[in-house]
Amino acid sequence: VPGNGWHRELSTTEKARPYVAVYDRSGSYASTWGGLVIGTGRWEPMTGPVELPTKDTPAGYWLVNIEPLREALGLGTTKGDPFAKHGNPTGPQWLTTPLAQLARDLADAAGVDLRALSAYLWPSVARPLTKPGERIRGAREALAADLSPEAKAALAVVKTGYSAALGWCEYSNKAPDPLARPYMNRANIDRFGANLFRSLEKANPAPFGWVDIDACLFAVKAPEAAPW
Repeated sequence: VPGNGWHRELSTTEKARPYVAVYDRSGSYASTWGGLVIGTGRWEPMTGPVELPTKDTPAGYWLVNIEPLREALGLGTTKGDPFAKHGNPTGPQWLTTPLAQLARDLADAAGVDLRALSAYLWPSVARPLTKPGERIRGAREALAADLSPEAKAALAVVKTGYSAALGWCEYSNKAPDPLARPYMNRANIDRFGANLFRSLEKANPAPFGWVDIDACLFAVKAPEAAPW
C-alpha cells in the first residue's frame, strides 16, 4: 500500500512566501485506467539480475533494492518518495511495472546501476480498461459541468464506483473468480503514483509536502500562482 505522506523544511525563500497552495489531482485513479497494461496467461519467473523495463511492458512484479536510488536522489528527505510503502518496510521491495519503469528512468538519469534481483513477468499483455476509462472520464466531465443536485449525486455514484472497482479485484475476490486480479489494482495505483512524480519533478516551485498520494503543498507568492 503506498505510503506517500511526506514533508520537508521550508527554504528561506519559501518562508518568505505568504501563501500555501494545495493541489489535489481530480480523478486520480480513473486517469490511469486508459492504457493500463495487464498481464494475461501465466507469468514467468526470472532470476536476477534483471534489467528494469524502459516502457510499460512487460507487465509483472520486479524485486528491487531501491535504497541506492533513494540515497542518490534524496527520496523521502529533500523530495517525496514514490516508492514508499506504509509501515516503511526495509530491504528489497516488489514493484509493479509502472514503478519499475520509473525506477529505471530515475536510475539512468542519476547514473545509478539499478536492476531487479528477480521478477515474475507476463509474456502477453492486454489493455482492457482503455475504453471503460474513456467513458468514465466522459461521465465525470459531463456531470461536473451540470450544477444540479441530481448531477452531483450521480457524480458521487460514478466516483464511488470506479474508486472501488479495482479494489475489489485485489481485496474482495479469490481465484478462480475472474475478478481476482490484484495486479490490476496495484498497477493502476502505481501508474498514477509514477505519473504524479514525473509531473511534480517539473513543478516550480517544488512541493514541500505530499498528503497521501494525490494532494501536494506548495509555498507561493500569491493564491493564483500555479507551480506549472
